[in-house]
Amino acid sequence: MQKYLLSSEKFKRFGFLFQSEVISALIPAKVTGIYILLIGEKIIYVGRSDVCLKTRLLKHELLGVASHFAWELSTNAKHGFHLESFLFHKWQHLNLLNQNHPGKPANCLYSCPFCYLESNSSLKFFIKVIQNEHRNNHGK
Repeated sequence: MQKYLLSSEKFKRFGFLFQSEVISALIPAKVTGIYILLIGEKIIYVGRSDVCLKTRLLKHELLGVASHFAWELSTNAKHGFHLESFLFHKWQHLNLLNQNHPGKPANCLYSCPFCYLESNSSLKFFIKVIQNEHRNNHGK
């Protein structure tokens, strides 16, 4: 049985089988993060959980439809929102099943940085935000 899949994009990641047993084994409880769902190598959905990524994936409406998934942990709801928004904008031309823009986290006052900046500027802005958060969290 195939356990993982490599994406054909320049940046390669493992895509694990999107099955309850695999999700339960790989993702810790009560962590937040973003995820992508695939059918084969085709990205079909981008999402996130600000509460529990494991629970979100185990109850996902595309469980049994998507063949693989990949995920990234987020440090907080804002970080998760920015990651999900970045991937949504990057791949929305692929006719994702989720056509609506990612929702802002609860009690959030900021908007998506990728909606109002040009693509190159957006990436620079996003990298700067992540670097600043890293400095703040690690004192460097």
